[in-house]
Amino acid sequence: MSSEERPELRSKVSSRLNSKSTRKNKTPSREATRIYDRLGYDYTPDNARAFVAEFFAMVLFVWVGCGTAVSAQAEPVFNTNATSGAFLVTVALAFGFGISVLAYSIAPISGGHINPAVTFAFVLLGDMSIVQGALYMLFQILGALLVS
Repeated sequence: MSSEERPELRSKVSSRLNSKSTRKNKTPSREATRIYDRLGYDYTPDNARAFVAEFFAMVLFVWVGCGTAVSAQAEPVFNTNATSGAFLVTVALAFGFGISVLAYSIAPISGGHINPAVTFAFVLLGDMSIVQGALYMLFQILGALLVS
């Protein structure tokens, strides 16, 4: 049953969407804003959420991808009939599905960069400030170092 057939459902959904979009963000302390003003970067709670999302996405991506590579490499040791083609396909699918799921899940929060090279491209194109790009890359690298 579509939302056109159920007007009460449509009104509930639209009222929830409107209430979320009209919430006021909490402002940071005066000292924090002075530091970020000097750097030419505007801090908001949404930016902090984006940094944390990039951190956890990189943690999950490296954990899933490298974990699959290690576990798939153990298969030929235990199974003498296994071929190396199965290893390559398994690892490729793990990395492919991992990046797809993570990019789609954090895209509404941070843009779904996950890779510092992608973030660097956004900085070069002028879509994000240098400071914000550097912080994105810092959190991405810290996430990769934590899990590796």
